[in-house]
Amino acid sequence: MLRYLLLFLLSVHALIHLFVFIGIYRISNITQFSSIPSKPEGIAWLITSLLFTIAIAQYLNKKDYWWMVAFLAIILSQILIILHWKVARFGTIVNLFLLVPLILAFAHWKFNTKFQQQVNRIHSQNSANPFTIVRTNMLHHLPVPVRRWLEVSNIVGKPITQSAFLHQKGEMKTEPDGKWIPFVAEQYTTVNNAAFIWKTEIQSSPFLVISGLDKFDNESGSMTMKLYNLFTIFKSSGPTTDQGSLLRYLAEICWIPSAALNHNIQWEQIDSVSARATIQSGQTKVSGIFIFNLNGDFDRFEADRYYIKGNEKPRLEKWVVTIVPGAYKLFDGIRIPYKSEITWRLKEGDYNWLRLELTGINYNISIK
Repeated sequence: MLRYLLLFLLSVHALIHLFVFIGIYRISNITQFSSIPSKPEGIAWLITSLLFTIAIAQYLNKKDYWWMVAFLAIILSQILIILHWKVARFGTIVNLFLLVPLILAFAHWKFNTKFQQQVNRIHSQNSANPFTIVRTNMLHHLPVPVRRWLEVSNIVGKPITQSAFLHQKGEMKTEPDGKWIPFVAEQYTTVNNAAFIWKTEIQSSPFLVISGLDKFDNESGSMTMKLYNLFTIFKSSGPTTDQGSLLRYLAEICWIPSAALNHNIQWEQIDSVSARATIQSGQTKVSGIFIFNLNGDFDRFEADRYYIKGNEKPRLEKWVVTIVPGAYKLFDGIRIPYKSEITWRLKEGDYNWLRLELTGINYNISIK
């Protein structure tokens, strides 16, 4: 509804400025003006109309920068309105209405720009050789269930993955009895230098948009949630966040199987279908258990992670990532799980808070 209202206001405003231009050139009469604008001034009305039209086209094509052209159009429009204030002053109301979505669009653009800048920085810090090919003998030192997983993942004979760009969708709950809220997300992950940055936009209602940035970078984690990309409603950092972010990174190597070969990860076999992985980054060291099914596919990840609820003191609780049965696909020839559920196994009962689907992944892409 809001999208259609914005398009309607932009279209009407473009047409009004076009009609004024037409009237100035005597194609139709404009009797409302106390003095007829000059023909050079008429060009300004035409340019304003064209700018609004260009902004509409950019908006329909989902260009983040559409607001820039629209903002310039509003400035020119308001100058023209001031020059003919008595008869054109009500156009100011439309311009003011349009400023609200423009401010939101600017905040959205800034959010995406910040994400891309951090992707570029993380990428530049990842010293890697993506052309190293995985050979069978590179798996020999690993525990049997891990070795079997990497084999069925089909990584042998392919380049070692040093970075990945992921596209996701899913739904989450902010409390155990809450409703499921849909979201879409993108993530960039590097392997040699353990790091990731994840962004999401959550449309919890037609009038409520929450954006989030979650990252592990420079040996520390952080998360920020903002309302309309403007107002911070949640921010987390410090040792407990570092621990949780690094655990998340460890669990997510299920999407980048060759990351299991990274020298930063140590493996210890537990039994025929499970192994413990330990990773350290800076002062933060975490461990989690990878559990595989009888086919060798990754099935579940379990670890003790700090659970943060409101102003309560963070406490260690069981955190479980479970793959939806049969949810495996080939992405660039690599077999990985694409649907998962994440659950907190709290003392008061299980809290299944996230359902996630991987919709796309690109390995070792060039970041400009």
